[in-house]
Amino acid sequence: MPEALNDRMQEGCECLVAIADLAWCGEQARAALVALLTTDRLDDQESMRLRLLRDIRTVFDERRAPGMATTALLEALFQVEESPWLTYYGRGLTDRDLSSLLRPYDVRPKSLRVKAKFLQDFDNKAVVKGYKRDDLHEAWERYL
Repeated sequence: MPEALNDRMQEGCECLVAIADLAWCGEQARAALVALLTTDRLDDQESMRLRLLRDIRTVFDERRAPGMATTALLEALFQVEESPWLTYYGRGLTDRDLSSLLRPYDVRPKSLRVKAKFLQDFDNKAVVKGYKRDDLHEAWERYL
């Protein structure tokens, strides 16, 4: 077994390597396992969720907003320096991605009433989906 793998990884991969050895491709399998199991995972969901929580808190703090429409929040996240959100999975973070990443923290988008310029509606307000600071506060306190 490759020395680059820890004991647990070696034990878990032992059967795979044995099969690869029988198929005469054991060295390739070992190299692939080392490459796969020893590199940093860029898509680690837990760290991405924590990064997202941290970046959302930064956006809310900078804007001092009690709530933000999902589209505005996404635009703000794209502007965070060195953030992965603009290139998330090669297409950029979407509203569905945002909702999915926040779901484990029991944070879900809600209907927000926002002032909307150029609307003819009564009270000059529109209803959009978005996130409230109060709903995010518990997740920030608990996980950051």
